[in-house]
Amino acid sequence: MGCGGPARAAGPAAATMEHVRVPEGTTGGAGAEDYARALLRACDRDRDGRVGYDDFRRYMDDKELELYRIFQAIDLEHNGCILPEELWHALVKAGYCNATASRLIPSFFFLQVP
Repeated sequence: MGCGGPARAAGPAAATMEHVRVPEGTTGGAGAEDYARALLRACDRDRDGRVGYDDFRRYMDDKELELYRIFQAIDLEHNGCILPEELWHALVKAGYCNATASRLIPSFFFLQVP
């Protein structure tokens, strides 16, 4: 009953694979459809082919926890904010070269680079 119980089992509140279609002329195409299908599969915990609010909420809660852990790992000073130096170290640790990390930091922090 991953779609909010029997009252909503087949109602409009449940997303199914049939809902995943990218209209012609829009960006994304087949890649966007593949991503959407993968997202629906990841959200559909009870594998009933539908994603109701409870399924979606659990998925988003998991993602929020994942993002919080990533934030904590980047926030080396553990002061609740990410400093430019901390982000630079995280980017380099993730495999970005120094030049790429240095180029990304100003746009992330809206810094003016001379």
